[in-house]
Amino acid sequence: MSTLDRYVLVEWLKVFGVALGALIGLLILQDAANHAGDFRQGGATLGELVTYYGWLVPGYLPWLLPVALFVSSLFVFATLRRNNEIAVSRACGVSVTRLSRFLLVAAFCLSGLTYGLNVSWSPLATEKAQGVLNGMSGKGLGRGIVSNFEMEPGTEGRR
Repeated sequence: MSTLDRYVLVEWLKVFGVALGALIGLLILQDAANHAGDFRQGGATLGELVTYYGWLVPGYLPWLLPVALFVSSLFVFATLRRNNEIAVSRACGVSVTRLSRFLLVAAFCLSGLTYGLNVSWSPLATEKAQGVLNGMSGKGLGRGIVSNFEMEPGTEGRR
C-alpha cells in the first residue's frame, strides 16, 4: 500500500466515522422524540434506554452504512479536488481509478458486512429492541402484528 493510498484511506475513514456517528445520533434523536411518551409512561431507567438503543442501532446499521459510505466518499473526493490533490496525482501519472482503489475495496467490504447484518444480526436486534420498548412502555411482551397474524384459506368454491 503506497503512501497515497494510505492517505486517501485514512481521510475517508475519518469522514466515514463522523458521518456514521452523525447518522446514528440523528436516528437516536428521532426515535427518542417518537417514543418519549412511552419512556415517560413506563418510567424507563437510564439502563433500559441504553439497552434499547444498544439493540436498536445494529438493526438500522444496514440502512446507515451505505448512506455514510456515499456521503464520506463524496466529501473526501470533493476535499481532494478542492485542494488540487487529484490534479497533482494525475500529473504524476496516478489515475482517479487508482486513487479510489481502496475506497472501492472498502465499499465491497461494507456491502458484505451489510449483507451479513441483514441476514443474521438485524432481525434479532430489531426484535430485541421492540421487546425492550414494549417492556418499558408497559405494553406487555407482544411481538407485533406479524407474529399474531393468522390466515385461514377459504374453502368456499373448492372441490
